[in-house]
Amino acid sequence: MGGRVSLALVIHNHQPVGNFGWVIADVYEHAYSPMLDALERHPGIRLGLHYTAAAAVDGANRPRRSGRSATSSSAVRWRSWAAATTNRILVTLPDRDRNGQLVRMRDEMEIMFRATAGRGMAAERVWEPSLAYDLAAAGYEWTVLDDNHLRAASIREDEMWAPLTTDDRGRRLTVFGTEQGLR
Repeated sequence: MGGRVSLALVIHNHQPVGNFGWVIADVYEHAYSPMLDALERHPGIRLGLHYTAAAAVDGANRPRRSGRSATSSSAVRWRSWAAATTNRILVTLPDRDRNGQLVRMRDEMEIMFRATAGRGMAAERVWEPSLAYDLAAAGYEWTVLDDNHLRAASIREDEMWAPLTTDDRGRRLTVFGTEQGLR
């Protein structure tokens, strides 16, 4: 077995909507910022960072301007992931609100990390086929889905770990499966 294994790692940093500003500031100071510092010291590490809106704003509800860039030299080292601004389960919202949530959070992540956030996550791992349209229309190129969703869609086990595509209303989205044991 001389093959190479690739692991796509995304770290999910979440704070609930309505959490106290001092709690968010404390978590940022003691967890999120030290993690970003460690990533800056280890340029060979590549991963995705997903922040829910509450984790990405300061106590006054303004985007954190961390001054950190998602790039180092010419190589991309980490990428920001976005989702709904308030980490809502998108399928429960009207279409226009879904789009507004996705666009706003994408824009906030681009400000925070000075890089395009073309990757999205569905809150609480809830998926409905029309989300392909919502994510693509808001500028997202791809997302991740639980392996359980892929099995329910009759995706064979040996095909589950390669990029897949789905579409809705003429908008296409790339999907990567996640493995339950790694969550």
